[in-house]
Amino acid sequence: MRNLSLLLASFLVVLGTCSNGYAQTPKKPDVIQKLDNTSLEVVIDEINKTDILYRKPNDPKGPLYGIPKKDVRRIVWSNGEVEEITVPPAPAQKPGNPTALLVKRPVPPPVFWNRKGLFLGLRLGAGAGLVATPTTDALANDPKLAYQAGATLGYRIKALSVQIDALYTNLTYGLIVPQGTQEITAAEGQQQNLMVPLTFTLSTRLSKVRVGVTLGGYAAVQVGQGSTRITSAENAEKQVRNCAECTDAPTYGVVGGLSATLVEKRGYVIVMDARWYQSLENNEQYRIAESGVKMHQGMLGLGVLFNLSGKSK
Repeated sequence: MRNLSLLLASFLVVLGTCSNGYAQTPKKPDVIQKLDNTSLEVVIDEINKTDILYRKPNDPKGPLYGIPKKDVRRIVWSNGEVEEITVPPAPAQKPGNPTALLVKRPVPPPVFWNRKGLFLGLRLGAGAGLVATPTTDALANDPKLAYQAGATLGYRIKALSVQIDALYTNLTYGLIVPQGTQEITAAEGQQQNLMVPLTFTLSTRLSKVRVGVTLGGYAAVQVGQGSTRITSAENAEKQVRNCAECTDAPTYGVVGGLSATLVEKRGYVIVMDARWYQSLENNEQYRIAESGVKMHQGMLGLGVLFNLSGKSK
């Protein structure tokens, strides 16, 4: 009996010793991972709607501490389970230029007639020359070849352009004399003039072609004496000067026509036009008609205009 009592007492002592050793084995802590990428090793006591209450692992019976749930990303429990608490917000985008988000329509490059400013050009023309004798019916017109070449300086704004030309013009003309009127049966003359038209052109785009209407006036000055070949009734020919003593007195007239832009780029255009030059004054120096003559021209011209200055309108 005594031995039994000693055996029981020894068993209780061993059991108490083991119990004390087990109780003193520290529990694996829980881990709180915060949104700022820091972490805490704690023993979590309670989780409510707003906070997580915990104690320190080295003082499991000590005071409670709290941390807001909004600051905690996740909890790694002591048994290894992971519980997400707060999903971190997406990183805010840096404010940028708001216009960068707008879809812009492509802007076509400015073309020649969409720019205002000065332009300079070259012009070549060919056509027919006519002579009118307003005070006699004895002479009739016989159209002959005429041509011209020169330079253009102008200014354009929107659909309107104004330009001044300096054109060297070679005019050939013919006069037919009805049989029996006089000894002269035919005359063919040639005269060189310097023409200076001042014109205004109003243009608009029709489909893919820009067309324009031109109106203006001009002054013409003789360059040299010119010449006329006269044929008599006996088929004899002689050549005389158009004037005995030519002067630099100008004659004036009006000009009108139509134009079409064939090629239009940012810096230049190619334009074709048809013009009629109507003389308003008699040239009194010509021998072929005592009362003088009026010289008219019809020209089909081709010009290249280059942009000198200006900006897109």
